[in-house]
Amino acid sequence: MTKKRLIQLIVLAAVLILCLKYSDWFLGALSLIGTVIQPLLIGCIIAYILNILVSMIEKIPVFRNESSPLHRVRRPVSICGAILIIITIIALIILSVIPQLIQAVGVLTDEIPQAISALIVWISSSDRDWPRLQDLLESLHLNWAQLFQRAVSQLTSGISNIFSSTVYLIGTIGSFIVTFVVALIFSFYLLAGKEKLFAQVKSVARTYLKEKYYGPAALFL
Repeated sequence: MTKKRLIQLIVLAAVLILCLKYSDWFLGALSLIGTVIQPLLIGCIIAYILNILVSMIEKIPVFRNESSPLHRVRRPVSICGAILIIITIIALIILSVIPQLIQAVGVLTDEIPQAISALIVWISSSDRDWPRLQDLLESLHLNWAQLFQRAVSQLTSGISNIFSSTVYLIGTIGSFIVTFVVALIFSFYLLAGKEKLFAQVKSVARTYLKEKYYGPAALFL
C-alpha cells in the first residue's frame, strides 16, 4: 500500500467518524443542501426537455436564416413555443383522461348495486340451497344513500383538524409553486445561453476528467 493510498484511507475514516459523531448536524446540512439544490435540478430537467423542442423550432427556415428579422429573437420565441406545446399536450391528456375516469367510476357506482341485487335474486330463485352465500350477499345489500350520509358525517366529525390540514396544504402548495417557479426561471437561464454554457462545461470536463471518462461525457453533452 502506497503512502498516498494510506493517507486517503485515513482521511476517509476521519470523515466517516465525524459524520457518525455529528450525524444530526450532518443530516440537517444535507437536508438544507437538498432543499437548495432541488429547484436547480428540476430546472436542469425542464431545460433538457425543453431543449429538444427549442432545437426543433430553431431549425425552421424563418428562424435559421440569418437575414430574417426573426433570427435575432429565435431563442425567446422558441422557448415560448416549446412551453406552449408542452402545455397543450398536458391539457389534451387531462381533457381526454379525466372524463373517461369519471365515467368509469360512475359506471361502477351504478352497476355494482344492481349486480349484487341480481345475484341475490338468482340465488333465491335457484334450486340449490346456499344459505350462507345468500346471507352474505344480503348483508352486502347496501343502502348507498345511507352510506353516503355516514361518510359525510365522518368527514364533518373531523372538523377540528380541517384548519391544520388546510394550513399544511397551503404551505405544501406554496412550496411547490416557489420551487417550480425557481426551476422554470433557472431552465430559461440555461436555455438562453446554452451554447456558451455547454462550451464551458466541456472545457471543465476536458480539463479535469481523464480521456476514458471524457469521451462518454462529451457524447452526453
